[in-house]
Formats: sequence, structure tokens, C-alpha cells
Amino acid sequence: MFPIGCTFALSWILLAGLTSGEQSAGASIWLAPSNPTVAVFANQSYFVSCKAPGAEKIVWTKVGEGDITPTSGKIHVEEKEDGMDLVFETIRKKNQGDYSCRAIIRGQEVEKKITLSVFKPLSFGETASVQYATEGLDFTIRCDVGGDPVVTTTWKVRGRSLRPSPRHKVIDNNLSIKEVTLDDGGLYVCRATQSNPMIADFREMNITLKIQHEPRWFKDHTKEAYGFIGGTVNMTCSAVAEPGADFIWIKDNRTLHPSDDVQIFNSDHHSSLQLYIYDESVFGDYECRATNMLGTMARVIVLEQATKPAAPTFKIKITHPDSFVLEIEDSDVVSDRGQDAAARNPMDVTGYVVQFKQPSLEWSRAQEKEFERMPSQPYRVTGMQQDTSYEVRVAARTAAGTGDFTDVQVEKTKKIVAAAVPVLNSAPAQHLVLCHSLLTLLIAALASANIYI
Repeated sequence: MFPIGCTFALSWILLAGLTSGEQSAGASIWLAPSNPTVAVFANQSYFVSCKAPGAEKIVWTKVGEGDITPTSGKIHVEEKEDGMDLVFETIRKKNQGDYSCRAIIRGQEVEKKITLSVFKPLSFGETASVQYATEGLDFTIRCDVGGDPVVTTTWKVRGRSLRPSPRHKVIDNNLSIKEVTLDDGGLYVCRATQSNPMIADFREMNITLKIQHEPRWFKDHTKEAYGFIGGTVNMTCSAVAEPGADFIWIKDNRTLHPSDDVQIFNSDHHSSLQLYIYDESVFGDYECRATNMLGTMARVIVLEQATKPAAPTFKIKITHPDSFVLEIEDSDVVSDRGQDAAARNPMDVTGYVVQFKQPSLEWSRAQEKEFERMPSQPYRVTGMQQDTSYEVRVAARTAAGTGDFTDVQVEKTKKIVAAAVPVLNSAPAQHLVLCHSLLTLLIAALASANIYI
């Protein structure tokens, strides 16, 4: 039995010798990276270095095809110190295979090999990010994904995994929907995955599905409108449609067009008709038609004559530096213009419009505040400057529109006055602090002597 120290020394020498022998046998040629199998995606760049110090000659070969000699191009070699690099500028599927680096060192040939596997990366091709289905018909959302190894897809809709059902099936990576409904519209996510023992990848694509359908009226569609002679009325026709609907307005079998008395404002889902009521002929039935390539819907809004709101009465009860507080009361007086025709349809006051401005400005530049009617409650009008005179007037508002304004009242906002800050006499203040400190010390001393007060 050897002494422990001797055994350790012998082991160390033997290990060093084995290591040295291994280096001398295997370090004559090596590759970097050293992996014997390399997996890459097509269209990527890649290179591998072959190191053979002291070599007389180094050659890269694609097994079965011959030596690689070009020094530039898509596949070429670059000579480096103690070695040579094999460079793939843009890898193609046809480049996969076995590659060998051979070197002549002291008259002996040595060799290292790699196997290059090339895979096709995931691609969604020309998949459209917005796709259109027709309500009631079957439709397939296309997800034209490709890749190698084999690609599998899963689907999400509005953030949730979509499971196969009698109406939803995944066929060849695409999502088939049977008898499409409006509820099928929204954001879908096609998630593609490819994997094998050598490589794995996944990608997602957002696809918005829009359901094309004929126009449908919004549930809050208005059937009546009210106005008075000399006033302006707005009627709105709203319909949801895909693609968006075209709107027209018809009265007495005549299509209306913009004029001095008619204004029309259209969007994909809304149309507003604004009329100036110059006489009684303006009242009556107005038909709104909404049309797209899938159909037409029509509804009638009846414009009825109503009483013009009379001017209310108001008082400026309180003034502040930046506001007035108003007390507003409805008037019992009814406007006499068109009264005979409109008396059958009086309208309740629903709110008030308050306008105010500085005397030097025109009423077209006045500021305006709208209030809902609140019986027995004051109305505060803000946004004024301090110590400034303002002219104020008020009009009542009903479902038929805004009536006449009251006579103007003039009032001035208050001026902000800085509050006086009391200044403490320094000597009494010091005495109070000293007194408080002495009382604190006295209480502490009594407590330490177990005397409590």
C-alpha cells in the first residue's frame, strides 16, 4: 500500500499524462462549434471553423459532391490562422447534408465531420389580417401557414382558446365556421407551432373577422320628432351594417338634398337630417332608408308641430369671483306664433340654456352653459373672471328645441380680497414654549416619584 501522499502524486501524474495524450491525439483537428449535428432555418447565415494547427493542407468537402473551393458566394471557404471557415451566407434547403473538414498534418490525414439539417421557418404567407364572412353562410378563416417540420395550429377567439364544436372545426390549419352569425365576428389568433427533437418554434397571427350583413336598426331608434315654426330640428337615423350603409331621406316621395333649409350628415352607421322649419309644410313623415349590397331597411320618423318654449324668468341670487348662482323659473306665457296649430302639443321644459358675455362682445362670442331642469334648485354658472361685468340671458329647452331668450341682466363678479394673516409677538410665543417645556419636565419628575396628578 502506497502512502496517501504518494498515491495522490501518482494519480495526478497519471491524469496529466492521459490528458496530455488525449490532447495530442484529438486536438490536431477540431471544429467550432463542435456539435456534430447542426439544425438551422432556411434563409439564415451560418459558419463553422475548422482548426488544424500546423496543417500542410486543409480542405472542406460536401460528402458525395466534392471539395468546396470558392472563396466568395453563397457557400464558400475563408482561410484563417491555423484553420479554415466554411461559410453559408444564405442557407437553402438543398444545402443540408454531411460536410467534412480534412487536413494533412505531418504527412497524416485527419478529418472532422458535421451534419447540417435545414428546416423551413414558419411563415403565414399571404394570410389576410382582415377577412369577411356573410351572415348565414358557411365560412373558412384562412391561416395559410407553412414550415418544416410539420406545422400544427391552434386558435383563439377574443382571448380564449377555441375548442372544436359542431360549428367550429380546424381543417388543414384553417378554421371552418358553419352558418356564420354576428356573434362570430371579432379577433381571432392563429397560433402555429413546429417542433422535432432538433428544433422548435411558434408564431401567432391576428385575424379580424368581419361579418357582412344587411342594415339593422339600433334598438333606440326614434319614431317621433318635434319642432316649431322658426326653429331648427335634428332627426337621426342609425343602422348597423357591414359594409356600412348608404342613407337617403325621403318626404312626400321626394328624395331630400342639402339646401338652405336642409342639411344631411352621413357616416357608416348614422345619418342626421337637420331642417329649418319655415312653415307648416315642413311637418310630416320623413322616411330614412339604409342600403348596402346585402339589403335595404326603411323607417319613418314623424315630425310633429309643438309649442315654442316661452322665455323663462331668472334672478342672479349670488355672485362669486368666478361664477353666478341663478334662480330660474318657467314662464306661464306661451309663444303666440303658430299657437293655434301647436296648442294641441305643448312640451314640458327639460332644461335651460344660459349665455353670458362681457358687454363689449357680440352674442355670437358668448359662452354657453346647458342645465337639466331641477325644480327649486339653483344653477351655478362658472368660468368667469373676477371683478368683471357680465351680461346674462336664459332660454328654456324642450324636446322641440330651444326657445326665445330672456331680457339681458347685467351683474359684476366679486373681487378676490387677500385674507389678513395674524402675526404672533415673538416674546410671548417664546414664553409659551418655555412654559410648555417646564410643565413637561415637572410631570415627568412627579411620575418618577410615583406622584400623579
